[in-house]
Amino acid sequence: MLKFEAISLTINLIILLVLFLDSKNRIRPARRYFFKFWHISMACLFTLNTVGNLLSNNQFEVMVFTPLTLVIALLSIRMAVD
Repeated sequence: MLKFEAISLTINLIILLVLFLDSKNRIRPARRYFFKFWHISMACLFTLNTVGNLLSNNQFEVMVFTPLTLVIALLSIRMAVD
């Protein structure tokens, strides 16, 4: 279980780093494809996470984290399109 949490924390730190760098690079259009790739990757990750939460046996995870990951996935798609 600790290994999965470490992987999850690492992925979340990468996502935060990408979002931070993207907010600082609004004036450099040459790197837009790099950030677009990462935003699409985040959208796919959170979409799969939403499906996993829907299929979970834990009611708390279904009721709380499914809408949360769905909103994050939709916002990631919005950032990829923008």
